[in-house]
Amino acid sequence: MDMFVHCSVDNFQALEAALKQHAALPRSAATDLTKLVDSQHNTLMHACAQQGSLQCIQVIAKYVPALVTQRHAIAHTEPLHMAVSAGNVTTAHCLLTGGANPNSTWPDPALSVVGEAPVLTTPLATAIVKTNGPLLNLLLKAGAKVDPMALMLAIRGNQVSAVALLLDCCVRAGDVSVLGTQLPANVAAALHLPRGCTPLLAAVHNGLHDVAVQLIQYRASIEQSDGHGRRPLHVAASRNDVRTIRLLLQRNVQVDSTRDADAWNALHFAAEANAFQATTFLLQLGFNVNACANNLATTLHIACFNKSTSVVQALITAKVRAWVRGCVGVCGLEPCASAACVCGCRHRFLCGCESVSYTHLRAHETEADL
Repeated sequence: MDMFVHCSVDNFQALEAALKQHAALPRSAATDLTKLVDSQHNTLMHACAQQGSLQCIQVIAKYVPALVTQRHAIAHTEPLHMAVSAGNVTTAHCLLTGGANPNSTWPDPALSVVGEAPVLTTPLATAIVKTNGPLLNLLLKAGAKVDPMALMLAIRGNQVSAVALLLDCCVRAGDVSVLGTQLPANVAAALHLPRGCTPLLAAVHNGLHDVAVQLIQYRASIEQSDGHGRRPLHVAASRNDVRTIRLLLQRNVQVDSTRDADAWNALHFAAEANAFQATTFLLQLGFNVNACANNLATTLHIACFNKSTSVVQALITAKVRAWVRGCVGVCGLEPCASAACVCGCRHRFLCGCESVSYTHLRAHETEADL
């Protein structure tokens, strides 16, 4: 009888007899069982993993151990990958006992993006996607290492308990370098995250405050930037996430940090994103409303350019207050060079008159190169 038929019904006794008979044949007459596949290109072990034939898996692992890690000719998956993808804990346990590698990878078409390199996933990452706690624990006990993909998937899914489990495993292993790992472009695109994103940046980007607290408690860097030069404080500001801004301040974040490419600070990012609450909070912290980027654009320029009405109003109010605090008696500022200005005195972008109009401000802002 065909060995694949024995596997399909988990007839391990008949399968073992067939394998013994095959082992007794001269090498020249014996078939290479690693090349024996069915119509779907499954090896004997793939077929057993697919069917959940536990006793047949044990028999095959005993007589043909190479089949435990043999890859599918088309999908490039090992039998363990099939069991994990199906969420079958008992089959995965049987394969791991037989010598399967818990850290093996395979290309995941579900995560791959057209135009990018294929995304390689791991059994641990798949268990995270399946939110399968028993399978996750099984893989970790079998020696699975916490890879960046698994941690990022747990963060993106807001799986607080899974994140804690993975980080505890890293601490026990004495290696928490995964916290500083930056995602390559293909993985970032698959997860809809910025290029070069770190775990903490991923949590802040997705507005997951509790996960961000966890990561910081495990000493994730609060200053590491992504591939676009944005730090966690910048991302929190652009997300209008005042809670996370407070959290970072409690951890002594560098408040005046700027992006190297254009000297944008957190207030610039908030203004760009029309993040009103973050803008007002940062202004209360004392952020300089007149701070210029490398192209001399202030936060007000950026807010006007992006038509962020509420942010524009908050910034204008802050500018007026700054002018009032700095004005003693006569304004003393240079005459306005703009033909549209009728006030006769000005700050660089804010006229010194008591009545500040939006039209007046826009007249001055056209002078700056956005």
